[in-house]
Amino acid sequence: MKATSPIAALEVRLVVRSSSDPVAREYTFPIRGRVVLGRTPDSPVPLEGAAISREHLALELTGDSVFAIDLSNNGTWVNGSRLQRDERIRIENGDAVDLPDHQMTFHIVSTQQHQSNEKSPSAVQIVVPSNATPPPVSTSSGPQPSKQATGPESLQGRESKTTFTGVEIWILLLAVLAVALIVYYFLLLA
Repeated sequence: MKATSPIAALEVRLVVRSSSDPVAREYTFPIRGRVVLGRTPDSPVPLEGAAISREHLALELTGDSVFAIDLSNNGTWVNGSRLQRDERIRIENGDAVDLPDHQMTFHIVSTQQHQSNEKSPSAVQIVVPSNATPPPVSTSSGPQPSKQATGPESLQGRESKTTFTGVEIWILLLAVLAVALIVYYFLLLA
């Protein structure tokens, strides 16, 4: 009977506060291996600002521990202590992770370990939180801030708000500029 080693899948929640936006936003995402945060479009947490690197901070799952690794020139602080570039530090539930103009609080949401062996090939563990709420419906791809709900009554009367990322705003501005140039070109020909 051959057993495989446990494969850890860790889900974390970051509560992010920005100096440019007074509203705290929550982002929940899985970590399997390494997740890079920054201005990159692949970042599960959208971070904006001139001092934020494209790849600013990595969160890395090693065993059952999460490590923060500074990838930037402008710095990352964990619980008030600045990390050296490429320095790895273990982060715990409730730790403060600060980037320029951004403050984040790290929370472990869940840890699931799956172990399979020949004795119980059909064993499945299902974990359902008692306060489970349906995820918000989104038409855009990518991570969305999570919203807390207290029950079915909280689903009534929700307002729909449209938010745009910096990349989307730039694309919109470029499209408007392209239309303006086309109109100007046709006016010159007339």
